[in-house]
Amino acid sequence: MNDEALFYTITRLTKVVIGSKEKYRIITYFASIENNLTKQKKVFEYCLQWKLAPWIFLQLKKHELDCYFEI
Repeated sequence: MNDEALFYTITRLTKVVIGSKEKYRIITYFASIENNLTKQKKVFEYCLQWKLAPWIFLQLKKHELDCYFEI
């Protein structure tokens, strides 16, 4: 997996306000991993590693991005 895309996506989701271009890139990334449980798991492992999981979970719900994940 492209770790740069993962890093970009998660760092942008940590922001309080996400711009429209950033949100488009986030959606594009999540759509690309939508059917890949291994890559989805890596997103959550990364968030857990950096203690971002609670905030990212809230951001996914707030921006209606949780639909891209099966786990």
